[in-house]
Amino acid sequence: MSEVATKRAYDSSGRRKAAEERSRRILEAAARHFDEWGWPGTTIAAIAAEADVSENLVFQRFSSKFDLLMAVMRAGAFGRAPDLRGALAELDMSAIADPGERLERFLDLACAAVPHFAHYAIVWAQASASDDRARDQMDAAARAHRDNVLTVVRGLTGRPDTPADLVDRVTVATSAETYLQFAQLGWEMSSYRVWLRATLRGILALDRIVT
Repeated sequence: MSEVATKRAYDSSGRRKAAEERSRRILEAAARHFDEWGWPGTTIAAIAAEADVSENLVFQRFSSKFDLLMAVMRAGAFGRAPDLRGALAELDMSAIADPGERLERFLDLACAAVPHFAHYAIVWAQASASDDRARDQMDAAARAHRDNVLTVVRGLTGRPDTPADLVDRVTVATSAETYLQFAQLGWEMSSYRVWLRATLRGILALDRIVT
């Protein structure tokens, strides 16, 4: 490789790392501001100042305040996956033969994602009171959650036939609202996981599945 080509590759890598670092700072600042001030009190100007970037850069990266909130929620809830559908695809429960192991793997995902998502869902609800797009996206997310739960139920049971009432009950059990009720009662995550495990086993009759 020529010296010029090497320099270009180095420069490109350096710019990419710098851009990733700026995005990280923006997301971390946004998470703190949404956490402390909620939707009404959070401003792009304050986030940009804390992240040491321009407001224009924040808008270039995330388009709007609502898009920034969505990015904060996804980053903490689903890790490298873009959304729950992607996280479930990475989990790939169909590749796990034992139903008990499938459940534990799903609980790992749920217990990491639900608390973070539930925390910022409160901010999302605040946004929906004044932002039409936030309100529309919240309705769409509720529909998408049920579709994702259908994927979860089929993955946990290993069966394509899924009664609607089972999907409804698992939808409620895994919702952010249900988690928040337990959190407000002072439950630890370990207790929530025990409850969710027992609830899903009961709803889906997982103990009766023979592999």
